[in-house]
Amino acid sequence: MLLLEKGIGGKSLLDIVKVVHLTKGIISLFWGAFLSIFILFLPGRVWAIQNSYKVGTEDVLSITVWGEPELDKTVVVAQDGTINYPLLGNIAVAGYTVKEIDELITRLLAADYLVNPQVDVMVKEYRSQKVLVLGEVLRPGLYILTGPTSLLEIISMAGGVSDKVGNQVSILRSPVEDRKIKDNKHASKAIEEKEAKSILIDLEELLKGRDLAKNIYLEPGDIVFLAGKKDTNISEQQVYISGRVQKPGAYEYQKGLTALNACIMAGGFDKSAASNRTILTRNFAGQQQIFKINLDLVKEGKRPDIQLQPGDRLFVPESFW
Repeated sequence: MLLLEKGIGGKSLLDIVKVVHLTKGIISLFWGAFLSIFILFLPGRVWAIQNSYKVGTEDVLSITVWGEPELDKTVVVAQDGTINYPLLGNIAVAGYTVKEIDELITRLLAADYLVNPQVDVMVKEYRSQKVLVLGEVLRPGLYILTGPTSLLEIISMAGGVSDKVGNQVSILRSPVEDRKIKDNKHASKAIEEKEAKSILIDLEELLKGRDLAKNIYLEPGDIVFLAGKKDTNISEQQVYISGRVQKPGAYEYQKGLTALNACIMAGGFDKSAASNRTILTRNFAGQQQIFKINLDLVKEGKRPDIQLQPGDRLFVPESFW
């Protein structure tokens, strides 16, 4: 009783026990609140990403039909933008969101095969939407977009800027050709045509939060280049090659470099390349010029190759046919 009354440092042990219990209660309350927020919002974030993400070639999808285990499949989106699924054959999915694919498969199964099918579609592996980050970042390389990703987010993913970074970020955005995805009797989806362009952003203003309007969202195929302090004018040094080549990226300009040689320097074309529809974007006297080049005919010696200039951008599109 004497120990309980006198306690330690003038505090009774009963008071100390109360404080300990109160502290444990606060900690439990904190962790409970944290876990509640985590459980509430993380799945919501994953759900939002899954439902806004547009599926592309090489993505891996997990498809579940409740009560029909033989229809539970993991499929890879083929180069023509389709998946092969039991009962339905080839279905065009490239360019669609997960929700749209879910609704499409549900509708097709309900039309001929199942009564009120319950379908769940998820992206198991993100592989299709990539951006290339080059220049003065700590981890330059190819990064995969798993949802809406801003310029600041991609710089963070690349480890942040180096101590040699200058004050300019260039985003080289390749055109997307106007096309319809092969549909094999199912739905088809047009992809809007966009012009090739170069976006220049003041890095200091962006990092200091003075111009967050420039914290733009990236698009698949973008090349993000953070110039160094001594080479802010990157157009005097490099050419840029993107699309369906083995090693897309920025390459040092060399006198006499041609379009075909540049693609060979980038590792050559991959098996899905539409090299007959290569696009060259060039800035001339402040104006942007766009040329279409049939590199198949160049390879056959039926057309002359085109001499490149510093700052030129080559885009090799994908063949869907």
